[in-house]
Amino acid sequence: MLLQLKDERAERNIEQEMAKPLVMVVENDQDTLLLISVLLRNIGYNVIDASNGEKALELLQANNPEIIFMDVYMPVMDGFTATRRIRELAEPYRFVTIIGLVAGAVQEDFEKCRAAGMNDYISKPFRLEEIMGKLKLPPAA
Repeated sequence: MLLQLKDERAERNIEQEMAKPLVMVVENDQDTLLLISVLLRNIGYNVIDASNGEKALELLQANNPEIIFMDVYMPVMDGFTATRRIRELAEPYRFVTIIGLVAGAVQEDFEKCRAAGMNDYISKPFRLEEIMGKLKLPPAA
């Protein structure tokens, strides 16, 4: 009886975790990655992390997140390249919402985000309200 109760609780916990929306954070700076990930988890999202665009592409098709927060300047593969490659993928992956994370942003960076296929961008350092606002964006068309 006790074992059955534990199994039921475990199943309920798994179902609750799976019901949370999934967000991917692609960021090579570990402090920023941790900050965004903890913030998102605290407001009820499941989070997967990637340290560069190449890793994001690997994780994307296995996890199918609803939104991606993508640093634009990273080693191995930058966020602009990763976004262009995502937009070339088959459905549903190419329609995922992608928000660029731009440090010390200048107008040229914002234009690059749009040209690469990002839905929007956030300047770093960011504010909680900015992250929350971006979570309400519609998917890419």
